[in-house]
Amino acid sequence: MIAALKSSEIALRPPLQKSAYWDAASWRWFTAAAPRLLTVFEAMRNAGFAAFHTERFAVTLNARAAELQRELASFNVIGWQEKVTGRTFDPQIDIVLLHFVEPHGVRVQGQRFLQSPAYSVETTVRIAAHEMLHPPVPMDGTVAKGVVAALTADPLFLRIAKDHDPQWATRWSRDCSTRIAAKRSTS
Repeated sequence: MIAALKSSEIALRPPLQKSAYWDAASWRWFTAAAPRLLTVFEAMRNAGFAAFHTERFAVTLNARAAELQRELASFNVIGWQEKVTGRTFDPQIDIVLLHFVEPHGVRVQGQRFLQSPAYSVETTVRIAAHEMLHPPVPMDGTVAKGVVAALTADPLFLRIAKDHDPQWATRWSRDCSTRIAAKRSTS
């Protein structure tokens, strides 16, 4: 993390800029916050956090990773997502087990997400299924167009999209609500 932060313009920006996740305003926020993050990570390094983490968690994390790998073999989250969305996904999902992430499951980028090792296999599957549906998701396919058509015909959804409090919305949900409202007004 320290090396990546120190060379973020070379190590982090180019791949992020090529991805669907690039946002110039978010990058400006990140570069403004980077010195504080660097201070935190250097303090953790200097305090011996890596050794503490290895001593305290490595055995349980490795055992839980192996257990989850066995338990997840019978689930086909990718197949479910392809059926629901009508699009093709990479055949692999990466799960990063982290202490200190609870109570969240967090999508990092693509099909990689973070979760607590304490979560059950059922919760892991739900997190994977949920996180993969976060934007950016191409909305030009047959399934996506059908969903938008169904939502624009639903009075309850339209009321929710129109009356929601924008402070709780993500940029994507604001954009989606705007598109649906615009589509509704032209119909």
